[in-house]
Amino acid sequence: MAAAGVPVSAIEALGRRAGECNRMLEEGTGAGADFLGWVSLPSSVTETELRRVKDAAEKLRAVADVVVVVGIGGSYLGARAVLEALGNPFACLRRERSGPDVVFAGQNISEDYLYDLLEALQGRSVGVIVISKSGTTTEPAIASVSFAASSKDVTERPGRGSASSR
Repeated sequence: MAAAGVPVSAIEALGRRAGECNRMLEEGTGAGADFLGWVSLPSSVTETELRRVKDAAEKLRAVADVVVVVGIGGSYLGARAVLEALGNPFACLRRERSGPDVVFAGQNISEDYLYDLLEALQGRSVGVIVISKSGTTTEPAIASVSFAASSKDVTERPGRGSASSR
């Protein structure tokens, strides 16, 4: 018997199953194989693509007080996980921010959340990143349309010509 009364044979069986699942991930076989692009992502990113991402990030840092990430599910959670993993989640409490504040929209359909967010962004320079595989998911679509509808406040400050590049 292992800890908590789990038989060693059950643990060994789970270990074998985990190995099989890992093999399926690496080989791209099994259910959901069409959605495994992330497995090879670190080694498949070109220097050119990495430079484009870094350039876009530098541009956002230069022009935005706040970056709004619009997405739901993995799109929202992926961005949030990276921010939490690579940053100090309590830096804002210590006033240690070195770049724009990052907030999220489109992860729910609460009109109160969206209204409060749009109110809080008044008078601030805002960059918006929309993350969506299909572009048809309801929650991010609502947030995107809301930002477009309220863009008068966002676009008048930096100038209409630069708003689309934010």
